[in-house]
Amino acid sequence: RKRNMDIIEKMLKNDPNNAFMLYNMGVEYSAKGDYSEALNYLNKAYKNFNPTAGFGSKLILKMISCNEYLNNLDECLKLIEIGEKYYPACTEYEFCKANIFYKKQKYLSAIESAKKCISMGESPVLLREVSGVGTYKAYYLLGIIAYNIGDYEDTYDYLNKALKMNSKLTDALFKISDILFKNNTDIKQIQNQLESYFDTIDEDTAFLLSKIFYQQNKFGVAYYYINKIEESIENTQKISFYKGIYLYYLKNYTAALENLYKVTDKEYLNTATYCGILCALFTEKYEEVDNLISIAKNFDEPE
Repeated sequence: RKRNMDIIEKMLKNDPNNAFMLYNMGVEYSAKGDYSEALNYLNKAYKNFNPTAGFGSKLILKMISCNEYLNNLDECLKLIEIGEKYYPACTEYEFCKANIFYKKQKYLSAIESAKKCISMGESPVLLREVSGVGTYKAYYLLGIIAYNIGDYEDTYDYLNKALKMNSKLTDALFKISDILFKNNTDIKQIQNQLESYFDTIDEDTAFLLSKIFYQQNKFGVAYYYINKIEESIENTQKISFYKGIYLYYLKNYTAALENLYKVTDKEYLNTATYCGILCALFTEKYEEVDNLISIAKNFDEPE
C-alpha cells in the first residue's frame, strides 16, 4: 500500500487534477480502512466525472462503499441513482440498493431489489466489480432477510439455492442447518444435505461441519467429522483440541484428556487446560487436577 501511495502521490504533485490517480488514491485509503480520507480523494476524482472513462462505474461504486461504511445511507442511495443512470446494465448498483434497504430495515424494498438482481444476472464484464451479485449473493441476501422476519420456509429455499451456487457461504450453512434442526429433520438427512453442497469433504469442510453439529449439541457427529481428518503437521494442535472438547461432551473423559494434553498452542491452551481440569476431576485423577490448576494460574485470566 505504501509503495502504491508514494507512486500515486508523486504523480498527483505533477498533475493534481488527474481523476484516475485521485480514484486510485481513494482505493488505497479505502483498503486501509480510512473511508473518510478515501472519500476526500474519490470526491475530487468525481468533480470532473466522465462516464465514458474506464473506471467511471468503479469510482461511483467505491464512493457508495465508503459512504456505506460510514453509515451515510441516504448518500449511498443518491449515488446509486447516478450510477444506474449512466450504467443501467450494472447489477452492482441494484445489489447495493438492496443492501442499503436491508440496513434501513425496509425489507420489502430490499427483497424487490434483490429479486431484480437475479433477473438482471451478472453485470457485463467491463462493468463487473464483484461476482455473484446477480446469483448467489442475491439469493443469500434474500435468505437473510427471510430469516430476520421469521419466514424460515423462504429462508431455506433461498439459502439452499445460494449454497448450491457457492458452498463457501459459512453463515448460510449454519442458518440452513439451524432450520433443519428446528424442523426435527433426521440427523443423517441433515448430514447428507450439508455434504451435498461440497464436491469433496476436505480438511476445511470437515472442520466446518464438525462446528455446525457441535453448535447443535450433536457431539457424536461433530467428533465423527473431526476424526475423519488426517493429522497434518499444520493442524495437529487444532485437531487434538477439538477431539478433546468433543470427547469431553461425550463424557469420554479419559480419551478427552489424552487429546487435551497434546495441546500446547497458545490459541487453544487455556480452554484445553480448563477442560482438562474437569476431565481429570471426573476421573478422580486429583494429582493431575492440581498440576493443571497450577498451569492455569499462570494464565492472565483472573476469573
